[in-house]
Order: sequence, then structure tokens, then C-alpha cells
Amino acid sequence: MAVTDGVVADFKLSKNGGIPAAFGGLTTLTHRHTGNYSLALVAGDLDTVGSAEVILDDTVNACPIKVITVIEEATYDEIFAASALGYIVNAPVNVAQLGGDAQSATDLKDFADAGYDPATNKVQGVVLVDTLTTYTGNTVQTGDAFARLGAPAGASVSADVAAVKVDTAAILIDTGTTLDGRIPAALVSGRMDASVGAMATDVITAASMNADASAEIADAVWDEDATGHQTQGTFGQAIGDPAADTNTIFKAVVTDATGATVGVDAAAILDDTGTAGVVVAAGSKTGYAIGAGGIDASSFAANAITDASVADDVVTAIWAKAIAELSQATPSATPSVLNALTLLHMIARNQVTVTSTSKQFTNDAGTVVFKKALTDDGTTYTEAEMVSGP
Repeated sequence: MAVTDGVVADFKLSKNGGIPAAFGGLTTLTHRHTGNYSLALVAGDLDTVGSAEVILDDTVNACPIKVITVIEEATYDEIFAASALGYIVNAPVNVAQLGGDAQSATDLKDFADAGYDPATNKVQGVVLVDTLTTYTGNTVQTGDAFARLGAPAGASVSADVAAVKVDTAAILIDTGTTLDGRIPAALVSGRMDASVGAMATDVITAASMNADASAEIADAVWDEDATGHQTQGTFGQAIGDPAADTNTIFKAVVTDATGATVGVDAAAILDDTGTAGVVVAAGSKTGYAIGAGGIDASSFAANAITDASVADDVVTAIWAKAIAELSQATPSATPSVLNALTLLHMIARNQVTVTSTSKQFTNDAGTVVFKKALTDDGTTYTEAEMVSGP
């Protein structure tokens, strides 16, 4: 720091990241020269092993933090004392205890000295023998353990396993469950070609069927010969069997003449309601409505509708119809009359922005929906075809 009259009270000490505190009364500070100081610490300042930081506690002057590493006295003496050996390559290490136990260290040394042979990487004192000569405490095992685990049966494990294999094969043959009889000889497109004898309930779902399965099933149902399905109440019986009964639905609805089956019923309805041969007068034909889609272009002959046949209110309604603005898109070369009028209206009414290179046309909201590229070489001014904005 720049001042020359600093005192110890200007500094504080933080131990291992703790809250900085004032130094003890024995700590001294000596000014050396031009704002440089020597701070003499005492044992009480360095009584905590780890990190100590000397910090300037001054709101006017500045000073970098001094970090001090505090180690045990014994460690310091081993490195820096006059009697210290200093750094020695492959220095010997004397271990008095192992895991806090002096005897464990002694035992480890004895093992290293006499129980381990570094030349062979083997532990000494443990001898493996090829033949067991003396064994006490249990019945001595005789014979080859790899060839015999018990008697009598086959007198060896190998013989017993072979016998089990023979018996198992015989059981498979007797029960008809051999794998050869159940696995197909070859795959079809990488899959087993199998016949299913039965399936659980609901095993076939819509998700498990092919996309065209429904169409194939419907085709098969409708193409089925109805004459083979004449049980009372079935669809086949309702359609009828021409060979067994000539009064089929097709005959009654399509081929029967008036006065037979459906025709007879229709005539009876007219008779019962008193409307047979009745023609409704023109003046009574009010209050009727034509259903949606009941009249289309094919309902009128060519030139059947003239300007005289169109009521004034229809014309008024056409011209009074509000039109919506066109969306952002390139105008068609062959637009409808409505779109063409709408485009002209938008160009005449809405904002148009012209730059040296483009002319932009907006909708009512100010969004560019159409634009033209502009070029001018001083002789010819050209506007390109209108395209979509922006």
C-alpha cells in the first residue's frame, strides 16, 4: 500500500477461509520502504494447520491478499531444520505401526523377509502336492474324482449323463414332442410357416390386421353366394334365394311390375290416403324447400336462366357481398372475377411502398402480401410480374 504509517490494526487474519479477525497483541508491523511492510507473526497467529490469509482492513488504501500455508512443526523440521536430510531419491521408510498396530508391521516385515520369494513371485511356506498321502478327520477319497462322483448307477458321471440323454430322447419320441416334429424344415421369408389350431379370445385386433384386411373381408362377405345362407332372420334369407323363392328383394324392388309386391303396397297407400291420381294445384305449392344439394348445374338446361329470370334482389345481394382481402400468395394469371376485383381494390386502397428496386403492396393490417421487382437503367423503367410477399 502507498502509505508509510500503517499499523497492525490495519490488517486482519483469516484461517482456512474463516471470518477475518484482528491479530494478537504480540504481532508487529515494520515499514521498510515506499509503502512496503514486514509483518512479524507469532505462534498464536499460525496455530491452525492449513491456509492463512493476511487481509488489509482499510477502506482507503489497497493491498493484495497474502496467502500463507501453515504446516505441522514436525513436518517443517523434517524439511527445513538443520538436521533434515532433504530430498533423497528412493529414501528408506521406517514404519513403526501398520493400522495403528506395531505387531502387524512386524508380521508384514517377517512375511516380506522370509515368506515371499520375489524371484519366483510365489509365497514360500505353502507347498502343493500332487498326491495326498495322509489325511485325517474324514474318510479318505479314493479313485478319480473327475470320472466318478458316486456309485453304483453308471459308475461315473459321464455314464450317468449319457444314460439320461438316451432316456430323455425316448420320452420325447413316446410323447410325440420331439423338436424335429415341431420345428418346420425351412422358413418362409424368414418366418415359420405354421398352422394355428386355436387362438385366445380377442387375440386378433384391428391394430394387428393389415391395412387392407377390412376391405378384403368386406369384399368376401358381399361376394358370398347368399343362396347358401337361408336361415330365418339372416341377411342371406332377406335377400332371398331365387331358386327356392322367387319373391326376392331384388325382384320385389326392381323387376316386379306395378301391382305386385312393393308396387301393390304403394298403390294401397295411395288408395288409403285418398291421393291416388291427385295432382296438387299450383296455388297450393307453397312452403316447400329443396334439400341441400338438390339442385346443381345439371338441373338446368343450357341458357335456361336469363337476366330477366333473375330477381333484382338477387343481383343486389351479389353486388352487396363483402369480399375478404387476398392472402399472401402470387396472383394467378387466370383469377376468378372476385379475386381480380379484390386485387385491384387492395392496390387502390392500401399502402404501397416503392423503393429503387421494389414496389410492395400491403393488406389492411400493413403486411406485405404482393410485390414487384423494379429496374430502371435510365432509359427503360420496368416492373416485373407481381409475386408473393414479403
